[in-house]
Amino acid sequence: MSKSSIKLYDLIVDQTMIALEKQNDDGSFPPGHNGPYRDIETPVRNTAHWLFTLCELYKRTGKKRYYHKANKAVDYLLSEEARPMNASFWCRKNPEKDFCNGVMGQAWVLEALIKASNILERDECYRVAEEVFLLHPWDDENKIWGRVNVDGSYTGPDVTFNHQLWFGAIAGFLTQTPSAIENSQQFFDIHAQNVSIYNNGVIYHTSPTISYKIDLSKPEETLKKIKQLRNLYFGKNKLWHKSAGYHAFNLYAFGLFKSHLPNHHFWESNKFKKILSVIDKKEFIEEQVNNKYSFPYNPTGFEIAFALETFKPENRDIIEWWIEEQFKQAKKVKTSKLPKKYIDELTLRARIYELTRLENNYNI
Repeated sequence: MSKSSIKLYDLIVDQTMIALEKQNDDGSFPPGHNGPYRDIETPVRNTAHWLFTLCELYKRTGKKRYYHKANKAVDYLLSEEARPMNASFWCRKNPEKDFCNGVMGQAWVLEALIKASNILERDECYRVAEEVFLLHPWDDENKIWGRVNVDGSYTGPDVTFNHQLWFGAIAGFLTQTPSAIENSQQFFDIHAQNVSIYNNGVIYHTSPTISYKIDLSKPEETLKKIKQLRNLYFGKNKLWHKSAGYHAFNLYAFGLFKSHLPNHHFWESNKFKKILSVIDKKEFIEEQVNNKYSFPYNPTGFEIAFALETFKPENRDIIEWWIEEQFKQAKKVKTSKLPKKYIDELTLRARIYELTRLENNYNI
């Protein structure tokens, strides 16, 4: 395999320096539109991603430029503009959807604030992250979290599997908050082993996160649940493309859980081995190309690289291949068959933060 001379972290530095030229005076970074969903976003998400990267670069280099720029990003995220009603962070502007972007939008911000609290030694970052987390009601029956709107009101559970998986993984980093640690493990104990997958191991995008127990004494509720179950399981073929595009995103979250629960029995289960092994298959790799949920939006190459380093660290060449493939496919986005409206370059660039968790400075 031919290699260029560039090191992974040199490339991250290059991309960060480009991004810093666009950081606003209030510390925010320009927002994207949530890729294929076309939801115009506030600066919150991308600012959180760049904050994470800046903190890691400061940790590695000690350079004051990263320190000051990271603190400016924190100032924005802790401002009234980012969290106007002291409840959830305001992540998107689509009036037909929640402004908090479910628990996923909040997970991205908490992830960055927890990082900042450790690296920048700003205790208020942890306090705000904890406060926002604790606002989310815990559904003890289903072992998932409810959504909290920007105004503090509740709109029921966020039933999207990858949202809950990520929120639970980030909760595990709230090490000073016992309920966060407990609920994170409870979620994982139930939903990891029960996750619905396709025959080849790809995680089904709408894997159930709520109970569908039938109570025959409630006929209307029973009929509703039967219809939901029918749509859930007969919709698998329709959601294959989306499920494949999100598989690496789920694997990344599993990698985060591994740091909290290194000895959990799930890692040795046949189900997880199947979930992990599908990424080696030619059909899976080919599916990622021209998948609007994959390389152009979810940085599949970065996410699989992290999963492999976590679960199969001996495969260095394959890890490097996935990182290189992500950059290669990202360059092709402008000439791809995908409609240009799906391309969210600002968000895709910001998600380079996912690479900063890699321990090795790979060649690419």
